[in-house]
Amino acid sequence: MSQADFEITTAMLKHISTKIIAEALQHSGLLQWSHFDAKQSQKVHLTTSSKAASAGTCFVMFRGTKVDSHDFAMDAHTKGCAVFLGDNSASLSQLRSSLGAGVSIFCVTDARASWSFLEALANGNPQTKFPIAGITGTNGKTSTVWLMRGLVDQCADPMVTIGTLGIYFKDQYLPTSHTSPDPDFLYQALANAIDAGAASCGMEVSSHSLAQDKLWPVRFIFAGFTSFSRDHLDFHGTEDNYFAAKMRLFQELLAPGARVAFHHSVASRARTAGIASSDCWIYGLEMPAAESMHLNRVTGSILGETAAGSEVEIVIRPPEGGETRFRGTIPVFGTVFVDNFMAALIGCHRVTGQWASPANWARLRPVPGRMEPVKPGKFDPLVFVDYAHTPDALAQVLGFARKMATARGTRLWCVFGCGGDRDRGKRPMMAAACAGLADEVIVTSDNPRSENPESIIDEIMRGFPEDFRTRHVRRIADRSLAIAEAVNLAGPGDVILIAGKGHETYQEIAGSKFPFDDRDSAADALKSRRGVLR
Repeated sequence: MSQADFEITTAMLKHISTKIIAEALQHSGLLQWSHFDAKQSQKVHLTTSSKAASAGTCFVMFRGTKVDSHDFAMDAHTKGCAVFLGDNSASLSQLRSSLGAGVSIFCVTDARASWSFLEALANGNPQTKFPIAGITGTNGKTSTVWLMRGLVDQCADPMVTIGTLGIYFKDQYLPTSHTSPDPDFLYQALANAIDAGAASCGMEVSSHSLAQDKLWPVRFIFAGFTSFSRDHLDFHGTEDNYFAAKMRLFQELLAPGARVAFHHSVASRARTAGIASSDCWIYGLEMPAAESMHLNRVTGSILGETAAGSEVEIVIRPPEGGETRFRGTIPVFGTVFVDNFMAALIGCHRVTGQWASPANWARLRPVPGRMEPVKPGKFDPLVFVDYAHTPDALAQVLGFARKMATARGTRLWCVFGCGGDRDRGKRPMMAAACAGLADEVIVTSDNPRSENPESIIDEIMRGFPEDFRTRHVRRIADRSLAIAEAVNLAGPGDVILIAGKGHETYQEIAGSKFPFDDRDSAADALKSRRGVLR
């Protein structure tokens, strides 16, 4: 895919005058007080790094989880920066006293929201120029957004998508470092997409981005909630805080007339928490028959599975009665991914006003790194790569793989690890989820980051029942060797799930990212196995 039209560099940073900053913050209600002389207005671009601060920048400061960037204001000033924005009034008052005339200081109620608001303004408020659909959830965001783009592109003018996989628009692609990019990148990307011809946007909405107000000026015409289970407690602290962050999408960021869709597993809790929309849908294959009869419901069944994907029947039931049925083949496997397709279908209908024709569903591109098969030979095991990195997600994909292995009369292998510098509490929970479904397990490294890989594996191993751990669990810290071990030990027709990294093309170890792709590693192991078997 081409990256040319979506290249974003510091040379493209949009400038905004300090006079406009003052007026916009005042009008928005974000401004508490300012130290600013309109006669000395200058054009600046925003930066959140004191290292990047210079003359012609506005240093945006906020309190993070580890440091308060207000503490670096004087460092920025020594580099020529004379415009400051933050929400620590005491620090900013001290800065005003120290520097006096010649600097502009804006004290706001929320520096993160102000940063997002001003970046959007500097880029011409692109979020107001086309409809935006947002998807949140512990698991399922990526596949839902990916499938929604495919459906919208079949029905109407093309959609741009932003999320874990990067930015996609037609045949163009740009990698991103976060599921929901920072405002300086996000609003440039939206503006560029509009210039390139995008008619709508599908966006993964992470709990971090909601908690940090990255999307403060965005208003979504569709918002979906795919699932909820334990994750990111290293950031949110509690599951209640995590859920509350997710719900901000439905309570604060909906456009007038927006539609919302909840997977049936989260619908009751979400609706109890309160949502700012009357156009409410509930969906899922395994929805209880009597659930939410007064809402629009989308359900259905999996009729069969082939190498091309799942043959499904989708049933749409409005609260006033009657139903509409669609039947087609979609390039995904398993209940959870069919559920995500339903959310994508509902979102596509809100964006385009059409139900995507089932005649075209089979032409959708498979979701990268989501139950993605690695092409097998005649006597090979079946290898799937999936991004599952939470206990719930691992249980979901292993449940599908278990059914496949049982139907074939073969064993199920699982290769997985856990990321470093993240929620440690879920590590033994991942093991417990695996032990109930897999026949053989190899515990390995994921992205250990700054942690010792062996220490992470030790914490995972505690979650296995002792007898299962002794008889059926191996530990190999080198991920490539772990994948090769599973491929070499598996019998013909066995099913191997390699979980945790999915589409990722790197492994992060000790602060550095090294090229690594589970799909390539598995393909190499299969080739080596064939050589041995010959």
